[in-house]
Amino acid sequence: MRNSKIDLLRFIGLLMIILAHCSPDDSIIFQIRNFDVPLMVLISGISFKLSYKNNNNYFKYVWKRIKRLVFPVWIFLFFFFITTNFIFPNKFSSKQIITSFLLLSGIGYVWIIRVFLLVALVAPLLFKMDKKITSNIRFFSILIVSLLLFECLRINTYNYFQSNNYLKIISNILFYIIPYSLIYLLGIRIFNLQKDYIIKIFIICLVTFTYFGSVLFFNENKFIPTQVYKYPSSTYYLSYALSVSLFLWIYGDYIWTKLNDKIKQFTLFIASHSIWIYLWHIPFIFIINTTDVNYFIEYLFVLFFAISITFLQVYILEKYILPNMSNLKIKKNLKTLFKG
Repeated sequence: MRNSKIDLLRFIGLLMIILAHCSPDDSIIFQIRNFDVPLMVLISGISFKLSYKNNNNYFKYVWKRIKRLVFPVWIFLFFFFITTNFIFPNKFSSKQIITSFLLLSGIGYVWIIRVFLLVALVAPLLFKMDKKITSNIRFFSILIVSLLLFECLRINTYNYFQSNNYLKIISNILFYIIPYSLIYLLGIRIFNLQKDYIIKIFIICLVTFTYFGSVLFFNENKFIPTQVYKYPSSTYYLSYALSVSLFLWIYGDYIWTKLNDKIKQFTLFIASHSIWIYLWHIPFIFIINTTDVNYFIEYLFVLFFAISITFLQVYILEKYILPNMSNLKIKKNLKTLFKG
């Protein structure tokens, strides 16, 4: 059973991520949209809470997540690199290709898949933590202390981890799995919290963002965008992102009721096939970046083609491929791989 508020927030998060990749030249718009990835992780935690069965076999669960997250990316990258090499020989180095498949640096854009995979690997553990810690005060105390300890780790050791290639690989795991797991854990918890409690968390996040923003402003004599502290995620970046994400969660149901049926159907399609829309936007980002057009035109161009190709892909799969297959297991796997 789908949850309309989760679909709405996933829709918003995906559109904001794609907007970021179109490099808006308006600094205010770029700052406003800088909540996208934490929002997607937060609602992933909420979705996990609603769907996970505590007695699931861990290895079967991990295999399902790999099929749903990693295999579609590998399929896309395989054809993307073959096509690109045919049209633009030697555009991408071997290192870029390999690190793309490893969800590291590569061509960019795939790091978010690494984040989702990392938090998926520890999600059952986070689920058990949420179950075990019944007190909200204790739960959020642990969450806050963990975030502060990570902030100390980030400030004192991140540059050291960037000092050589081997340590950099570790940092690509360590400095992403910790903060995004904490957001995922919040997502697991938040579904059962009362609205008043969520509003209190929202206020704490907003005050935290305001404090760090003010300190940075007085030190630098200008507003410092949270994007500067995104890689790896700092408390400054996360507090802003969570402020917006929690605000959207609080008012998500209200926003949904104000949408007409056509927009709701459009939103549900985007949310249901978000991974493939995300993947298909990548080649069009490369195409449009070779031109000198307004970022909003670029955004509409990328969105239109990414959504259109995904729609065509799903239509062909459901209309011509799946009806002609009798093997239920293969049909299920094809749906997982090509519908998202």
